[in-house]
Amino acid sequence: VTDYESQPLVPQFFSLALFWALSVMAPKRLRRKPAEVQQERSVWDVTAAWEVLDNAGSKRSHAGPMLRALAAKFVEGAGPRLWDLASAPEGCGQEEKQTSLGTQPISWNDLSVTEETLLGLGLSLRSSSAVLNVSSPACLQPIRKRISADGSTTKLVLKLRDGHHVETVIMRHEARTTVCISSQVGCQMGCAFCATGTMPVVGDLDATEIVEQVMHAHALEVAAGRPPVRNAV
Repeated sequence: VTDYESQPLVPQFFSLALFWALSVMAPKRLRRKPAEVQQERSVWDVTAAWEVLDNAGSKRSHAGPMLRALAAKFVEGAGPRLWDLASAPEGCGQEEKQTSLGTQPISWNDLSVTEETLLGLGLSLRSSSAVLNVSSPACLQPIRKRISADGSTTKLVLKLRDGHHVETVIMRHEARTTVCISSQVGCQMGCAFCATGTMPVVGDLDATEIVEQVMHAHALEVAAGRPPVRNAV
């Protein structure tokens, strides 16, 4: 046990002053407002899928097969609808290219997901209708895409339901493709090359917003005829 009374006052003073300074300078984390309605959430988080199934009186065991089938539909059809695939550099030596998007939200119908699709997975008619009517395949809105000169990196800017922007980065290597996802609005690291890193910390993303970033990156790579995403960091 340290006997603080016997310690010099000057080191104690500087320690307290340093603690106070770090507390003042530390980024303030605010609590983001949760989604008010189910349509503001996608179903890519299993707990969100459970909620939809519970409300429709279906078993939670349907969530796994349902999510796998819906994810396959998203990867197959969302890329060309959400992202400008014609803007990718064809080779090295070109300048970094940026595309502003601001696309409209897509629906399950746009991805050819119907009640018959879900009925084929064993869901009841009521559950199938609930999934299509009270959930969305994409709650993150594509805003901007920036591709490096050599085509090895693509930065995606996505708009969250409350208006905040986050950045997702696709990094293409010789043997694998990796996606760097955002888990919060803002970051304490301060990396100059990352848009999220230059923002103050606002709050954490929910699970659906994190998973959907991977879905966007995966759909974009598949639509462009490149190897799918295999790693996430």
